[in-house]
Amino acid sequence: MYIIMTDLTIILLKKFNERFILFISYFRKLAPEMKDLILVEDGLDFCIQRGNPEIPISLFYKYIYPYKKEIYKKNDDLFRTNFLMKKINEAIQKSKTDKENYFGNKKEFIEESKTETIQLKISTSIDKARNIWDSLSQPNRDKIWKKIQILIKLSEKYVQSIK
Repeated sequence: MYIIMTDLTIILLKKFNERFILFISYFRKLAPEMKDLILVEDGLDFCIQRGNPEIPISLFYKYIYPYKKEIYKKNDDLFRTNFLMKKINEAIQKSKTDKENYFGNKKEFIEESKTETIQLKISTSIDKARNIWDSLSQPNRDKIWKKIQILIKLSEKYVQSIK
């Protein structure tokens, strides 16, 4: 099954991908010691520019969106226990084996070696994220929650636009 992309769908997809990259960039600025995030950002850019630009939103919707209520409650345990980071890592691992993305589209696979490298870097970043979260100021935590909430809203609108 293929989705016919309307102008609105394309705009929402581009906006989501831009915001996702900005989210990773913002987190990198707050945690410069997490050099692995550079590779994550590069991997996302690779998916968007050379692979299938639906991969990031598909994985986000499948693995992060289900925790919408906890995200809107700003449940710090999602970061303290590395729950979100683990879910992102699971999504990347799953993307290697899925033949279709969450929305049922056929997708091009991310270059295998690049995917494995991204997985390894995210896995090693999981413990670092827990320590960094507790060291962040409340205003910075609030900004991170807001950015994730925006991604949730964009993914909801995207899914509505393809139905």
